[in-house]
Amino acid sequence: MFALDLLICAVYCLQPTSKGILPLLPVLAGAVTASLVFFAAGWRGSIVCPAAPQVNAPAATDGNGSIGSSSGGSIGSSSGSGGSTAELRVQPAMRNLGITPEHLWREMLRQHPAAAAATVVEVGSWDGSQCREALAAGVGTVVCFEPGPINYNRTVETLRQQLGDKRLRLEQKVVSNTTGDKVVFRNTGSTGDHAGPAILGETAAFQEKQFEVYVDSVALDDYFPDASSSNPIYVMKIDTQGFEGMVLQGMKRLLQAHAVQTILMELWPTAMDRVAPCEEALTLLLQAGYQVFETGLKHIGEEQPPSLEEWSRHPTDPAALCQWYRQHSGKFGLWTDIVAVAPQASR
Repeated sequence: MFALDLLICAVYCLQPTSKGILPLLPVLAGAVTASLVFFAAGWRGSIVCPAAPQVNAPAATDGNGSIGSSSGGSIGSSSGSGGSTAELRVQPAMRNLGITPEHLWREMLRQHPAAAAATVVEVGSWDGSQCREALAAGVGTVVCFEPGPINYNRTVETLRQQLGDKRLRLEQKVVSNTTGDKVVFRNTGSTGDHAGPAILGETAAFQEKQFEVYVDSVALDDYFPDASSSNPIYVMKIDTQGFEGMVLQGMKRLLQAHAVQTILMELWPTAMDRVAPCEEALTLLLQAGYQVFETGLKHIGEEQPPSLEEWSRHPTDPAALCQWYRQHSGKFGLWTDIVAVAPQASR
């Protein structure tokens, strides 16, 4: 099975039958668009979606937020590509296809052939709606992290009917590069809440609404000590308003082990520069052997985005790509979402 099988299965239900390709994303309707995706991804044959074994997620944490260190033993597959940074590239094939991480999340849940055996993770759940979608899809283990008090309470309210479900792990923690530390979290109850220093471009009105709280941190390498290429997390969604690099630093073992099959992640260089720059995050994924796809360009109203032609042709080298975003950003910054797909793990 090829490295992009999981992603392609998530976007299109590709069955090895006479029916051929059945597009799943309305925004990508039509066989022409589907063909573009397959051509760009190096399509070479029929694909069957793999089942993902269940990860043994821990039970509720203790009052001090301590999770415990990763257990020893074999990780699973070999580490990534081993190529130099100069050889690493972000794939442009999905730039102009209108794909969103929310839609991919939903379709991947729907298309998993053995959802009851799967584990999914959302880092930054905000209101818990996507965690609820995962439970409704029959996923066996759903782990949702939301550190902000207001948003955590909102998530609890959304999931009120599912709180007794043993498949759900709801954690009020900052996912970071360490476990057990206190991390400042800037809280307003909006989608812009975030850990770490203030983001360049935040309005004075937004900052006036903020109140700071200190929340226990957890590294995903510690939280999922048993995850591996043969015992993987099916899909992980990360949306932490610029803290994504710190999340990835805390899951280096998981990345090297290819223990997360697909990662859907926001990439906002202006916000990421506060703590762990965009280049470092992309390089971590690429050096671990993940294929990384950039999706559509995002901005708020006051930003002046580049032309479609310029956007379509911007660099694919991680350093040059991140610098392109900075150069074309106004006060708040442009951003995108990426899809990172692990290579097929050794069995």
